[in-house]
Amino acid sequence: MRAVYMLLTTTAMIGGFVVHLGALVVHVATVWFAYQLGGLLPAILTFFTPPFAEVYWAFDTWMRYGVFFNLFTQMCLAVVAGYIFIFVVALFGAFAEERIAR
Repeated sequence: MRAVYMLLTTTAMIGGFVVHLGALVVHVATVWFAYQLGGLLPAILTFFTPPFAEVYWAFDTWMRYGVFFNLFTQMCLAVVAGYIFIFVVALFGAFAEERIAR
């Protein structure tokens, strides 16, 4: 059981690093996208509101171009799926740690 716990916690840590790096890339792309579509002020506002900006610009691109599954929304959904994956793995790791403690 200890090996399972170590595997789950290591997976959560490495996955967390990868997903955070991916979220940073998506946020930089979002700031660039906001600058291209709206100018400097929307880019500055986007820079300081990371999760809300991605939701806003994903909805904006969906309404603007009429296609939900474009590259930008797919990147945002991949980051959300990564965070869900990390949460589930960390949750299983916590359950494995609890079983070891008993």
